[in-house]
Amino acid sequence: MAKPAIKDRRPTEAEAADARRQLSDALARRKASKTGVRSAEAPGPANVYDLIALNRLVDELRATRESQGLSLADVSERTGIDRASLNKIETRKNQNPTYGTLARYAAAVGRSLTMGLIAR
Repeated sequence: MAKPAIKDRRPTEAEAADARRQLSDALARRKASKTGVRSAEAPGPANVYDLIALNRLVDELRATRESQGLSLADVSERTGIDRASLNKIETRKNQNPTYGTLARYAAAVGRSLTMGLIAR
């Protein structure tokens, strides 16, 4: 089985800086929360590398959608996920999409989402 493209290379400095900024912003939002309850805006990834992998996956989904000439409305119709939620994933406002959501998006653009375990 071929290795996913997401794990084929180390992150660039720009990717790492962007991911660090996103995590820092999310931690600041969480700290500002009076309840201490994790907000919907807080990221799910535990570290910069997880966030970079998620960003690459989302970029690949978007590129695939666009290469097929599909709009977010088309993907919404195919997945049953509302267009606004898909947009939040693509614009990285939702940094904690569920596996099921990403798998449905992948299926809508003719791809399969797989999960694997690799040594660090």
